[in-house]
Amino acid sequence: MLAKPTAAIAAMPVNEPCYSHSSCRGYDQATSMATAGSGFVCCVKWGTCDAQVSNNAKYFEGGCLPFHDGTHPLGAHSSDNVRTSKKRGVSNESVTSTWATAATTTPGCFMQGECVLPYAEQIMHWTAGPGSGMEAAAVPDAVMDRLLVGAVEAYPDACREIYPRTAVTATHHVKASITIEAEIATFTTTVLTAMEAKVAREMKVAPGNVDIKAEGGSVVLTINIGYDSAVTAASASTTMAAAMSDKSAAATMLTTDLVTFTTAEVSAVPVITSGSGASAPAPPPPAAAAATAPPPSTPKKTDDTMSVGAIAGIAVGASVVVILVAGVALFMMNKSKKQVTSTKG
Repeated sequence: MLAKPTAAIAAMPVNEPCYSHSSCRGYDQATSMATAGSGFVCCVKWGTCDAQVSNNAKYFEGGCLPFHDGTHPLGAHSSDNVRTSKKRGVSNESVTSTWATAATTTPGCFMQGECVLPYAEQIMHWTAGPGSGMEAAAVPDAVMDRLLVGAVEAYPDACREIYPRTAVTATHHVKASITIEAEIATFTTTVLTAMEAKVAREMKVAPGNVDIKAEGGSVVLTINIGYDSAVTAASASTTMAAAMSDKSAAATMLTTDLVTFTTAEVSAVPVITSGSGASAPAPPPPAAAAATAPPPSTPKKTDDTMSVGAIAGIAVGASVVVILVAGVALFMMNKSKKQVTSTKG
């Protein structure tokens, strides 16, 4: 009942539904592990089914059934399934034409669908696990997000505790500092771990990529979330700012089963930063932000204004002219006096 993967998101399936009474096991929901009981259809690593690849559309994402051309590495198909799939033929939308490239017979499908692991385990209670001879491959986070669409959960993202996201090697981080009016003793390792798990669910990352530290005074919580690219970190910075846009939202983000925060306990809305390296730069305090502000711009000189230097230059020039004029006048007066005296003599 899931949407059909499109060309934009389709990728080679990592698992296929295998119909095998001997290799599939029962699934214990309490422990999320295989049991001694037998199963019927279980998701196993693509290309490793040792019996028959299922021809039931409900086990394939979007109902995108495979095209069996008899080339499965282990011969995992029944003669009926081969005849049926060949009779249907490869769908017009499929970009592949053989089993080896995950061709599909279902109209509207781009490629054979991913095995719906949550359906097989949580609804049918069948799985592959240790001792069965087969195991499921790790499902990429983006694919598991699609397989969990429409899941009924006890609380948002609860299924991600059963199918946890994969931690990445972080090269970029998003950081938020938030001041809480509380005692530092409240923030034990257990409390901080629960808060990290809560923030991880809200931000849709692995708990291993979230680190929260508490410092004294009015408790300052520093949240540092790791990502594997600058683009992802920048997008997450925007998401986090929206998720903690006011005091109430910030209090909700940090509240867990172990500790509850109220709007009154949050001193201010956190400032979010992002950057590369082992940690994002800390948000600057207001005073520091003012100190690092650019100096006021110098007014542009226009036709109606002159610089101080220009005015000083004009003044000096005018003084020189006055002195020169006075000197010439004195020289002429002295010369005239001498001529008069000579004539009288």
